[in-house]
Amino acid sequence: MEVNGVEFEEETEFSPQIQEIKKKGKTFGDWLIEKKIAKNPLQANTVLLIVIIVCIIGTLAGLYVNAKKPVGPTHSQQLQAEQLSKRAQNPQAQ
Repeated sequence: MEVNGVEFEEETEFSPQIQEIKKKGKTFGDWLIEKKIAKNPLQANTVLLIVIIVCIIGTLAGLYVNAKKPVGPTHSQQLQAEQLSKRAQNPQAQ
């Protein structure tokens, strides 16, 4: 290999090492195949897609349920708190 007029002869010496490093990177799909959850990459990707969809649905359901709950105290709770604070400020008025 020649770069800017300089010839490198070590190309064949390092190429297998670089290829070996690239092969070490495993994906979740490889892990699913290794654990025999999926038989091929297409099935592994399908399983991962289903997991992602379930997570999104769970997140949206959690947000929907929490959206129905009031953020702060209800109106009746606020009135009770005001009455208690008035009683605490004027103990003789009772």
